[in-house]
Amino acid sequence: MRVISRLAVVLVLTCLAGWLALTEGLRLYQHMSAGSSAQPGSGMPRPGGFRAPEVAVARTRTSTVHPLIEAYGRLASRAEVTLRVPDAGTVAKVSPDLADGAEVRAGAVLIQLDDTDARAALALAEADLARAELALRDTARQASTRAADGALLQQVRDIRQEEVDRITGLVEKGRGLKTDLDSAKLSLISAQQSLATNQSDLDDLTALQDQEKLDIEDARRQVASAARIVADQQIRAGITGTYHGTVPVVGERLAGGAEPGTITDLTSLSVHLDLTAQEIARISASQGGLLPLQVSLAAPGSDKTFAATLNHISLTPSEATGSLRQVVAFVDPASCPCLLPGDFVAATIHEPALEGVALLPAEAMSFDGKLLVLASGDVLEERQMQVLRRLGDQVVVTPPDAPLDYVVKRTPQLGSGLVIAPQRGGAAPEAAPQVTPPQANAGRPRGPIPQDGPVIALSPERRAALIAQVEGSGQMPQRARDRMVQMLQGETVPEALINRLEAQN
Repeated sequence: MRVISRLAVVLVLTCLAGWLALTEGLRLYQHMSAGSSAQPGSGMPRPGGFRAPEVAVARTRTSTVHPLIEAYGRLASRAEVTLRVPDAGTVAKVSPDLADGAEVRAGAVLIQLDDTDARAALALAEADLARAELALRDTARQASTRAADGALLQQVRDIRQEEVDRITGLVEKGRGLKTDLDSAKLSLISAQQSLATNQSDLDDLTALQDQEKLDIEDARRQVASAARIVADQQIRAGITGTYHGTVPVVGERLAGGAEPGTITDLTSLSVHLDLTAQEIARISASQGGLLPLQVSLAAPGSDKTFAATLNHISLTPSEATGSLRQVVAFVDPASCPCLLPGDFVAATIHEPALEGVALLPAEAMSFDGKLLVLASGDVLEERQMQVLRRLGDQVVVTPPDAPLDYVVKRTPQLGSGLVIAPQRGGAAPEAAPQVTPPQANAGRPRGPIPQDGPVIALSPERRAALIAQVEGSGQMPQRARDRMVQMLQGETVPEALINRLEAQN
């Protein structure tokens, strides 16, 4: 009886399992039949009961991109003159146009010092020069007289010589006396001696003239020096610009070397910008130098912009690297009055347009430049793209030969060979966008920052630019932002932190 009961239970269980198997087989057949009749891209179940995931796709298209580079720097004037008092003196007169912040013209006398002593010294020097010139004229007169006397003495000597020759001939013929010949010879010797003495005096006068000419040159230098001292009592504006400094009062004693203020030409402003090597290469001309690209300057938080133009690259000494390359842009004078020298500004450089390129979302690309594209049968396959530029949340690539449908947002669940249900429409970047560079929308650095790595010292401009970048980040928690700003304000900053903040390309 027990055996029969067990056989009955086994039989019932076997029938139940067969019924369940038959039911599942019928259900599987129905699913397979429905999948084979479904159209591609409809999102309906596929063979084997697989339902294709719905994925947003867009089509590549050729466009023109206008990249921008954002950097930071401080304004400086290319023409700045410091007023300096060469020698100590008392203020005798102050120009009514001299005031802090006032416009002064080049060559205008701003401060007049008491020049009584200087003018007296100039008068003495001029008197010494006059005496030296008078002595030279007197010596020249004496030399002229001696020269005339020398001509007369030469005639006397010639006459004496003829007398000696005549008497000598008479004596040789026995018609003259020897005593007359001796007397004639003595007269000739006397005439020769007088002529030699006159020539010696004339030579002395010539040497005296040379010395007096040197005295005149010395006297003229003294006059010029005294005249410069008199001119130094007038402190003039070297350039046309705005005066910033103190205004002395009449009777005030100014020390030698004192600097009352400076004159700054606000129409000759420039800004030094810190750019990466890749950014400098993109704005450099093929024949050397920089392209004359337009630059828009603005104070942080201000909507007003000022025009500038790239000019050259400046090498600035750096303790960390030896030299630091900075791009210099000249501010357009027509856009002034604008900011003052020393103001911190944000600069936007308009790069040359990239024509005939494709603009894709950055989240559609892998780190190695691969794109998931839609092949026949709604099957995904990877396509290697040539990346030209990464611009924040967008990537500029070389356009394919034919338009491609690509996955707008790449996820770990998507891969090559997967069948999807494409969802077309929207999500493609607009043509010819004004792309905001990474510096403007930089998020917070990912991962911990090593504290035991190499550290470097930052320039004030570079430090201010990094702090502004961190403070302008809306993706970073306030506590992390405060900690990062505190690290940037130190004397030395971890190099890893700087590399993360500047890794925009």
